[in-house]
Amino acid sequence: MRQMSQPTARRYGELIVEERERLGLKREQLAELIGYKRAAIEAVEGSSQRQQTYGLLAKLAVCGGLDAHYIVTGQRYAPLAADEQKLLEHYRSLDETDQATARRAISALAST
Repeated sequence: MRQMSQPTARRYGELIVEERERLGLKREQLAELIGYKRAAIEAVEGSSQRQQTYGLLAKLAVCGGLDAHYIVTGQRYAPLAADEQKLLEHYRSLDETDQATARRAISALAST
């Protein structure tokens, strides 16, 4: 299994800043959304030590709208296009035998 590199502590704070700014939020606004004080947001964004908890990350994502996947991995999550989503829905509706057949067919098509 491929291991993802974790952002450094400084990069972690920078990614939080980047996400907050992407959403057009000021520190005060983000703090209010997640129930923290502005000083806490400032500390997290400027931290040289990775002290953030999963609870804070969850609040940033759920209440603040920040992309937790991006903050943790440094990589943007690319949502599926509508046709890809439909293909996945069809695949998931198949029984195991048909899913195996579909995987083999797709592998054969991809290798040509």
